[in-house]
Amino acid sequence: MEIIILAWATLFGIVIGSFLNVCIYRIPKGLSILFPGSVCTKCNSKISWYDNIPILGYLILRGRCRNCKEKFSVRYIFIEFFTGLITFLFLYYLFFSGSKPLETVIVYILLTYILIVITFIDFDYLIVPNSLTYSGMIFVLVISVLIPGIFEYNNNQLGTQYVSIYYVTRWHSLFNCLIGIIVSGGIVFATAIIGRCILKKDVMGIGDVKLMCMSGGIIGWKLGIIVFFIAPFFGILMAIPVMLKKNTRMIPYAPFLSIAIIVSIFFEDYFLGIVDSYIEMFRYLF
Repeated sequence: MEIIILAWATLFGIVIGSFLNVCIYRIPKGLSILFPGSVCTKCNSKISWYDNIPILGYLILRGRCRNCKEKFSVRYIFIEFFTGLITFLFLYYLFFSGSKPLETVIVYILLTYILIVITFIDFDYLIVPNSLTYSGMIFVLVISVLIPGIFEYNNNQLGTQYVSIYYVTRWHSLFNCLIGIIVSGGIVFATAIIGRCILKKDVMGIGDVKLMCMSGGIIGWKLGIIVFFIAPFFGILMAIPVMLKKNTRMIPYAPFLSIAIIVSIFFEDYFLGIVDSYIEMFRYLF
């Protein structure tokens, strides 16, 4: 049964990846992500459903439009494959291992889907769409109230005490979510302000702040701090190739934040142990 669920989830992720490709192309242009159907960006001919089958359609057509033979970017098939893979990994390592409840893993997967879209839009246009970050923040706040404990806050008494305790638990869940938003976004915002004052230029965009606010509400303030510190390492590894390809010193930072967020989720226990160790050290010293 586990194998069947993972197989279907992976296929679902691949299909979602095809939809994410549409979002990446259309959202920056202000186009509807639902209508019309997929078309070739060169000849504007409609792509038939059998040519639009994720991964398989690309391979059959050898990455070209059936009508005008325009070559499609290999990025399309990469995003479809990666989305299917990441869906599989989240379910296999976090849910079936027993470390996370299903609802939490689903939220992690949804967050990753949004991060994929933001990553490639930022890479192409150096922007982080408000439509994604704002809607993401609203969703996180709502879900923290509707499903207390989804982000592993202290909800052990949920359903076992009086109704008043039940609502306190919901407010406590919302409070922790807000702390994650404020701390995660605040540390990036403070860096942007300090960098602006010292270097007299923008070192981080406000879009990065909003991205961290959205993600911080899910991963919590401790992992938010971890993301802030490990994202530059991914940035260093990828900055040079990006600058050579685009011939510019403006580097999209959302991709590195996104990678750091996903890594922090998978290695949550390790990173939380580091943060807790520093907290204990400061308590001992001060």
